[in-house]
Amino acid sequence: MLAWLLLCLVQPPSAPTASVITLTGKESWPEVLQLLQRTGNSVTDARLNTQPLSLQLTAGSYRFWELIDLVCQQASLQARMRDSSVELLETEGPRRHWVAYDGPWRARLLRQSIIRFDNPALDRLVLQWEVVVEPRFVPLLLELKRTKVTGIPASTSSGSVSYDGEWSRTVEVRLSAPPRSMLRLEKLSIEAQAWVAPGLLRFTTPLQKNAETTTKETRFRIQQLESITANRTLELATELLYPPGSLDWESHQARLLGSMRLALVKGKERLTSSERDIRTDAGRSTTARWLFRQAPASFRDWQVELVTPAAPVQVPLRFDFGPVELP
Repeated sequence: MLAWLLLCLVQPPSAPTASVITLTGKESWPEVLQLLQRTGNSVTDARLNTQPLSLQLTAGSYRFWELIDLVCQQASLQARMRDSSVELLETEGPRRHWVAYDGPWRARLLRQSIIRFDNPALDRLVLQWEVVVEPRFVPLLLELKRTKVTGIPASTSSGSVSYDGEWSRTVEVRLSAPPRSMLRLEKLSIEAQAWVAPGLLRFTTPLQKNAETTTKETRFRIQQLESITANRTLELATELLYPPGSLDWESHQARLLGSMRLALVKGKERLTSSERDIRTDAGRSTTARWLFRQAPASFRDWQVELVTPAAPVQVPLRFDFGPVELP
């Protein structure tokens, strides 16, 4: 009975929600930029022209990406992801991108093209879009489930793409082309699911076997430490144990590796691994192997620093686009 009650009390990590910014409509550009940054997202004005932007924003509540896109539209800017930050830059010219939102996620249709053959029945519609999440989160994996276009058989592609430590990924899908007389797609829907972490965790522990530390109910431990003095090679085996209630990461754990960073630190000295891989992928436990070359001869006063995504959650996504013009 007690075990059942404890199980009921364990709540899985909640799905990420969109940041919401409320405007009065009287804010200057520096004030808008400050409000965007207060969401916990890194936003940088990286324009060459440092003059204040002239904006005409109406009062109301905006999701993070909606406000970013509105600013870019009014000021002829482009938003570019650089590491975990949004950079606002001058655009080279007007570009038409169709955009859809789902919570903290944004999908942009970057390209739509038609491959034509002598037989119209073989024509293919190629759609390419970018999927990005607010940079305060850590995207890990995107799995495409279904693409639906009015008047065209739906695609049930189950392809996946790993973010590998990046915040933006481009996905392409091919469908049967619409009739050649059709000038636009009245409705386009994309269904997917994503694995995302609600932030990063940081661990620091002495460089020694069985050293461990816990942050936000997630435990990090050095399982093995093997040093080969002859060629100054050091191999570490580490375990990351997420808290009870975390959704099992199952066979997707290798996707975590691109977002994990482990280093050996002593004062101002810092060594990064030359090789790394996932050893096991069972449930909420992730065991990784790290190989260091030119390792220190003595481990005295050295520490291990790990930066890794917090417990991942799986979220369904759906992006609905309005009418999309065909080429």
